[in-house]
Amino acid sequence: FDPLSTLSIRPLNLSVEVLLLVLVESLLVAGIGGALGLLLAKLFSLQGDPTRGLLPMSSCSVRETWTMHRWATPMKPPHR
Repeated sequence: FDPLSTLSIRPLNLSVEVLLLVLVESLLVAGIGGALGLLLAKLFSLQGDPTRGLLPMSSCSVRETWTMHRWATPMKPPHR
């Protein structure tokens, strides 16, 4: 008994359609969730400091970031 032949559906087309449907649905859910998350974060931070001063302000310049990156990157062994 082959249900796909009973429904006159070719397996290749069904799998491609299902793959596209799942892919589009997952991208849509991720996009909507990401947009809502960013919107809520922005609205939450518009009222001022959400931590009420519990976390100190910090910033890194481009030079400091590059220095930290070079420090964290493992060094190559010397050539012999």
